[in-house]
Amino acid sequence: MQSKPFLRVKNLASKFKKFYENYESLEDERAVCSHSFYLLHIELSKSLESNDLGFTDLNWVAQLSENFAERFFNAMNSIDYQVKNKLPINLNSEFYLKSDFKPWIHVYNAICTKRSYVFECLIFPLLAHIGYDLPLALVKTKLETNGNSRIGDFHLINEVLARQIENVQNSIKKRYNGNIAFLDKIAGQFDEFATNYGMRVSRGLSWYNAERVIDPISNKKTLKAIKNIRKPKKPLSRIINNILRLIIPTNKKWPK
Repeated sequence: MQSKPFLRVKNLASKFKKFYENYESLEDERAVCSHSFYLLHIELSKSLESNDLGFTDLNWVAQLSENFAERFFNAMNSIDYQVKNKLPINLNSEFYLKSDFKPWIHVYNAICTKRSYVFECLIFPLLAHIGYDLPLALVKTKLETNGNSRIGDFHLINEVLARQIENVQNSIKKRYNGNIAFLDKIAGQFDEFATNYGMRVSRGLSWYNAERVIDPISNKKTLKAIKNIRKPKKPLSRIINNILRLIIPTNKKWPK
């Protein structure tokens, strides 16, 4: 017998918790995004349980959440295997060329193998997860059930997650680093993306991409976004960015 929808999503939150606790013990930067996904799934579970927003098909919401999370779990487990066995994860490796989660490999190389700030450990995974994983999860879940579009339920999910993004940022600041509020100003795109409005827009585009069954473009967009944040196009911004990265410590703290 299938569990109630809110319990299925709560179970996903428990899995995300195991990931962030493991990454924290290893002082692995992926703890930041794993913790944020845990918080978001906890809130979605609560919303499904009360159904105060009036979801039409709770099982569809749970199924989408499972398909969405599954892509993250599979990508992290595959990368963890490479790391544990000291196998290559660079962009010329067979692992990268044959993978179906290339944006996550870009993210791993950006935050775990180079000097990175906490805001990057949050924003880069969000780019991959929403820009790449979500359209594919939507296609797998199907955009309609019984001839009815699920776009209404999708927008309600966006409502739940968007109104929690500020709480997620505050939790990340407190748990991993208090400098995120200052450092996010270095990256011009960060404020636009990791906000209530930015979350709604980016997830809305994922539905559009799912209708077009797009996936390879998002891989390039993830890499481009990372480069734009690390190396702004404007010369003055690029110079300031480079100087600040040299003098400002990353100062990540890890819960004990």
